[in-house]
Amino acid sequence: MEPKPKKWMGELACDFCKERGVALETEFFVDGKTKMGPWAMMCDAHFHRLGLGVGPGVGQKFDAKTGELVEGGCGF
Repeated sequence: MEPKPKKWMGELACDFCKERGVALETEFFVDGKTKMGPWAMMCDAHFHRLGLGVGPGVGQKFDAKTGELVEGGCGF
């Protein structure tokens, strides 16, 4: 039996875009650590500018359409 895909259960929206009142089209979201220290949900544009990476201790990447975990989870 194949394991069920892991999915993001919250809102798939970039914390930085939401703060400015915009919604950018994006392929993925990253729940990850930022250069400023705290973690944030980031669209691909903000992740490339402010994110520290994907993997244990730094972030998880989710498909923007399905919410499925793409990279950075246990066993990836």
